[in-house]
Amino acid sequence: MNRQKAFRPLFLAIILGLQYFQFASWQSSWLGWILFASYVLLVGVMWQKVFSRTFGLAVSSWLNRVFSWLTVFLLLSFVSSILVIFYHLPARHSPLGADGGGSSISYFYIYLSVALLSWLLSTFWSREKARIIAGEDGAEQHNFILFKLNRLWICLYLLVWALGFYLLASQTSGAVLFSPWQNISKYYLPIFFILTLLSGVFLFAKFKTKTILFILVLQSVLLSSYLPFSHQLPWGGDVWRHLAVEKQLQAGEPILPVLFGSKVGWREVAGINLPEVFLSPQKLAYSQLWGISVLLAETLRVDLVAINRWLMPVLWSIVMPFILFRIGWLVFGSRRSGLWLAWLSFLAFPFQALGALTLPVSLGYLNFFFVLMLWLQYWRDRGRSQRRYALLFSMLMVFGYSLQFILILLAVVLSSIVCYLLKRINNEQLTISNLMVKPVVFLIGAASIPAIEIASGYSSFNSINRLSNLKQLAGQFTGWFYASAIRPHDILTGNIWFNHTPDYAFVENIFNNWRWWLLPLMAVLICLFIFSFVSVWRDRAERRWLMLLNLAGAVVGGYLLSWTFLTGDHLLTRRLDLMFVFLWILFLIYILSKWLNSWQARRWMIRAVVLLVVFILSWFGALTYASAPDMRVVSEGEFGVVSDLRYEIEPALSLPKGDRRYCVLADTWVLLPLEGLSSGKIIGGGFPIDYQFGQKERVELFNKFSSNPESQDLEKMKSLTGAADCWFVYPENNLDSEIANRITEIIGNNPRQSNGFLVWEKGLQKAGE
Repeated sequence: MNRQKAFRPLFLAIILGLQYFQFASWQSSWLGWILFASYVLLVGVMWQKVFSRTFGLAVSSWLNRVFSWLTVFLLLSFVSSILVIFYHLPARHSPLGADGGGSSISYFYIYLSVALLSWLLSTFWSREKARIIAGEDGAEQHNFILFKLNRLWICLYLLVWALGFYLLASQTSGAVLFSPWQNISKYYLPIFFILTLLSGVFLFAKFKTKTILFILVLQSVLLSSYLPFSHQLPWGGDVWRHLAVEKQLQAGEPILPVLFGSKVGWREVAGINLPEVFLSPQKLAYSQLWGISVLLAETLRVDLVAINRWLMPVLWSIVMPFILFRIGWLVFGSRRSGLWLAWLSFLAFPFQALGALTLPVSLGYLNFFFVLMLWLQYWRDRGRSQRRYALLFSMLMVFGYSLQFILILLAVVLSSIVCYLLKRINNEQLTISNLMVKPVVFLIGAASIPAIEIASGYSSFNSINRLSNLKQLAGQFTGWFYASAIRPHDILTGNIWFNHTPDYAFVENIFNNWRWWLLPLMAVLICLFIFSFVSVWRDRAERRWLMLLNLAGAVVGGYLLSWTFLTGDHLLTRRLDLMFVFLWILFLIYILSKWLNSWQARRWMIRAVVLLVVFILSWFGALTYASAPDMRVVSEGEFGVVSDLRYEIEPALSLPKGDRRYCVLADTWVLLPLEGLSSGKIIGGGFPIDYQFGQKERVELFNKFSSNPESQDLEKMKSLTGAADCWFVYPENNLDSEIANRITEIIGNNPRQSNGFLVWEKGLQKAGE
């Protein structure tokens, strides 16, 4: 073992040296994968030491290994984010351009800096072994074990899981979809229900914790794979805008504003000139995902489209069960409660959807739960080194998603204020003050998110329809809207446990064809949440529970206040669904575990009730899974026509950015991948676009030209874009032959066929002729 320790620095130096040459000249995909994995393993050894000495995890445990590897990944993403925010990522120098076989050894320095930082921290911040408070497992752990199952049940689970994985992986579409269930096999969802039921029963079986945790990871893999497996391209529209920025970064272009270089911008605030980069919340929020996506693409020699399809599903499905298990263990002092938390998260739509999408908010929540885990351990053990690491990663979250940084800041600051005030107040003399501390701080937390939205200008007070907003929230939370009818429109609010699927994305199955049972179940869940919250408020004074109470105030209170009293974008509030349901699950576990421990009844009766509850919750989880994200995906044909079209427009993109004029009249779902593949050089087809990406003029012109084309429409194209040439793109099967002939007559050129689309090109210099 000592010999291995002596050689580890040498092995890491060799890996770093090979990485240097990989970036400089080799550019091999298979070697990139090997070097990346070797780097994460070797640098992860340093963090295994940290988690062993500072946080009390056994060096060889899978919990320690996963957290160590995750730490390396997060540090790489934060360093990349810092470069993106303040300057730029290096370009790949090659006469072939950014897509050729050039080199960029500057990426090597990101790996080198993380390795050096990890060595410094593990050497100087982890000298003293922290005093770890022993876990509280014991009688409670024993009471949670109700079933004696042999390992044949594990084998049964693995066989059914393999069948489910096959059904997912074997059916990948390239068509236009509005829900993954429009393509996934109808047999998959019942199989998923059986797997959820089995894994739920395993929570109460006499299996080792690591065995159940392994099963939960397998369940998580299926849960997060349904979106990337269902289609060949990434889901949603925002992904293409992120791809455009990532391609710019890959080409070495700075994303303005920056702090260094010749393109530094300044803005006056209250008479003070500040760098504009500090006033760009969008860039601060997205840069972590942009940076790590480009770094992985350059390291592994993988296309950015594949990164955006698979990065978060793979990372989330493997890591999140371990983090939630550890959080539950720290909060409740019980490994079984930690397993409950991981399993119950599978039932909630926000966990299902965000884990399957590569979005900045998904990576932000991964940051949040990891840092929350560090704070929970510090508040339990009070180790000085633990506080250092919790503070370090909290500060690094500034370079991650802004919402999660605000949440961790509120959790730490508000709980610290409550603890400080409660210590200073004399309970005998100032009883009223003592009673007022928690409510006042709670209300401050509840007002925080709405106040930030108002101050940022994204929301404002709504003087009307407040009662209507409250009724709408009540209908959504209780399940009335979803049970009574499938609406024709999308619903943004109240998607806490399940998604309110619109009719264009709704796929009927045995779990959702009759939904009235949702009302009593949601009534029970709401009552349990309120009852548990009141119990914790009244009975628990530990730091971790004070933190959860204040976090609940900030999230639940802010959510209800914002959607009821404010109007506007709700920029932060509409991303709180996952945090809302996470807190809801924690309070459910608190009251259910308390009742299970105190329940005096025959063993068979307890088993029967537990089985019934697990069955109902598993059925509920299948319904929430089937509610799916109602978002569109770009088809293979749309992607193909865009891949051809971008090269035709290339001459117009060679001009300086301010002088570029181009015109592409097409559907939004053609223009979005065009923006991504053109590295953001073609945005909205060249037509006017507002801050919410709306294009009223382009949509009206597109609808008119495809139904009643006239020669003056060409003049409008020219006036709106100022371009010399314009392309009109329309699906061949959706266009009437008479309309197609009329368009050909007006444009003066025959269309070409490309991937199921007709493409016309027209010179607009003499548009009126």
